[in-house]
Amino acid sequence: MNRMIRALAILMMLVMMVETNPSDAQAVNRSFKSTNQIPDQQYGIPIQMLTADVTGDHGADQIVLYGIKNSPDSPYYEKLNVVVVSSNEKKITVTQVPMGGYNPYMKLCDMNGDGIADILVGAETGGSSGDSDYYLFTVKNNKSVSLPLPQPLTGVGVYQDHYLVQITIKETGKVYTLDLSHRKALYDREGIYKNGKLLKPVNVSINAFSKLEPIHAVNETQCSLVGIQRMSGIYNADTIGYIVSLWKWNSYLNNWSLMFASVEPSK
Repeated sequence: MNRMIRALAILMMLVMMVETNPSDAQAVNRSFKSTNQIPDQQYGIPIQMLTADVTGDHGADQIVLYGIKNSPDSPYYEKLNVVVVSSNEKKITVTQVPMGGYNPYMKLCDMNGDGIADILVGAETGGSSGDSDYYLFTVKNNKSVSLPLPQPLTGVGVYQDHYLVQITIKETGKVYTLDLSHRKALYDREGIYKNGKLLKPVNVSINAFSKLEPIHAVNETQCSLVGIQRMSGIYNADTIGYIVSLWKWNSYLNNWSLMFASVEPSK
């Protein structure tokens, strides 16, 4: 019961997390054309603009996500750039994000605990797995410094008799059981089961992060990261559940520490 309560609490925090609405492209263009600081064409199409102190100058810096497309009709951005204009508009830091993708966005939060907001860029890969790529960096002395990200959890999932699936998370050693009896008609039709008896072995596929989102814990200034990984069964579209993980940066180890992990069934 405690495991379920904790998992649900994390999911609720993720759903209720305050989103920063992207500024519209025209607003971004007007902002920079008025200051003559950034030639828009050099960095691509403005996608999102946020305001926060990411340089440590105690002022409201402007952070803009730009994307470059090979075709204007394509929804895919081949390249992404993040441009930071310091609050006094005297310093510009340009970061080339090492990936492209669909529906790119930024999130700002102090994830390494130094009191200054870091920049997380995410973009969907567009594949059938529903995965996304992420890049995390901070700005120090007007230079971007890449920060590592937690690695997706690994595990083994095996189908058993009576429409049960046993999931083992390797990093924690914990074992979870999913009841997939609500999929009886599908699995019987596909020849996986008959009268609750498993007819052929099925291994579960565990994907990379489909979501990696910063959250604030109560009474803490440092953000943690919530990761969600989708698990699929007899084929990729057969989503049977999710691995939910909670990560916090450990400044002593200079890496992410796994605070919590759980397996939750899909609805």
